[in-house]
Amino acid sequence: MTCPRCGAHVNNSHGNCNNCGENAMQCPACRNINYEKIDPYQCKECGISRYCKGELSLNLREGVAIQPIESEDMKKAAEEQVEKNMQKAQLSYQSLMKHRQLIQ
Repeated sequence: MTCPRCGAHVNNSHGNCNNCGENAMQCPACRNINYEKIDPYQCKECGISRYCKGELSLNLREGVAIQPIESEDMKKAAEEQVEKNMQKAQLSYQSLMKHRQLIQ
C-alpha cells in the first residue's frame, strides 16, 4: 500500500505511514476510510480510484454528408435501406448470442 500524501510504501499493519504519519487507507481525494474493505479499487464516498483514471471526450459537429430526402421515391428508398440495415444488425446480434452461449 502506498501513502496518499508522500507516496512512500507503507508496511505498518495499521496503515500509518512511517515518513509523514498519514493513514494510507484513506481516500486520496476525500480522506474517507472504508473500514469494510481496507484497500478498495474505488472510494465508496466520492468514486475516485487510486489505481486508474478515466477521461471521456466528445467532439460533436453537424454532419453535412447526408443527402436530403426531397421526394417520395427517395423516402421509400431510405426506409428500405434502414430496414435492410436493421435486419443485418439483428442477424449479427443473433449470431453473437449463439456464439456467447457456446462459450459459456
